[in-house]
Amino acid sequence: MKTNSVLMKLKSRYLLISFFVFAVVWSSLKLFSFNIGQKNRSDQKQLFKKHIEIDNINLNELFHFGDCLLKEAGKKIVQIRKETDFKINHKEKDNSVVTKADLESHTILTETLKSKFKSLRINSEENDQDSPDFKVNEYMAKCDNYKAKSDDLIKASQDINVWIDPLDATQEYSENLIEYVTVMFCITHQGIPKAGIIHNPFLNKTQSSFFESRPMEKSSKPNNHSRIIVSRSHAEKVKEIIGEKLKDAEIIAAGGSGFKTLSLLDNKADLYLHSSKIYKWDICAPNAILNNLGGKLTERNGGVIDYSSNEEKAKSANGIIASLKNYDYFYEIFKL
Repeated sequence: MKTNSVLMKLKSRYLLISFFVFAVVWSSLKLFSFNIGQKNRSDQKQLFKKHIEIDNINLNELFHFGDCLLKEAGKKIVQIRKETDFKINHKEKDNSVVTKADLESHTILTETLKSKFKSLRINSEENDQDSPDFKVNEYMAKCDNYKAKSDDLIKASQDINVWIDPLDATQEYSENLIEYVTVMFCITHQGIPKAGIIHNPFLNKTQSSFFESRPMEKSSKPNNHSRIIVSRSHAEKVKEIIGEKLKDAEIIAAGGSGFKTLSLLDNKADLYLHSSKIYKWDICAPNAILNNLGGKLTERNGGVIDYSSNEEKAKSANGIIASLKNYDYFYEIFKL
């Protein structure tokens, strides 16, 4: 009997210890499982947040960032033009002029934008050129300081394209005709130009517009004789076109589509007329700003330019018509 009593006590203690061990192990497993679950949920939240950040772009932040970078690129353009060993090169594909400033401006803009906005589609005139060595952190430190607001404009990255001309009027830049030089940045949404910046680094002058929607100016004949601004490189051909239709027009030959657009905005010209093919990076920012301020820029046949694809950069073989206040009047005269 005594032996049985001892065995019963030992068995009870064994069961009690087993239950205690089981409880400790079960609690540990439960806690471990909870922590894993929390970590998984945290990881999922981070992945979701990252997915949202990649697939959406804060356009206010992009515009602010682009404006800052444009001015930094402009400083580099001015600095290089002052160098004693300033050199002019030519592109292999078409023998057009290219300089160190074109490439460095392109790199500042595109590489820093890529670093900040991972999913952003960027189209630049110098995309097919080799970029010099570049330290992106310097420009991130200068320009990555935007404070997000509750009413910021957020759009899906798949609908956004950015068009950049890192140095407009390179030919004039090489000739030291620096008043014509601009740097341009444009944001398009679903192929429509919605925000544009044109910066003249030598005059430290900037014109920009962000997703505005002013009604189109009532078009009429200019009060005085028409002032028509045209490209220096195509001046004679355009003069022939104008002479047949507006014999009393004042023709202004100038370099760079950015400068010509600024002339429209400054009321120094009534019409910007281009008679041959033109590239999207040359006209995207002008198109956005003119559209937003009540003007218009189209192909000479009236076609609206689609900026959603970068496949056809030479959009129009027949040129453009652009005006801030007199588009309809001039279109009827010069349309194809």
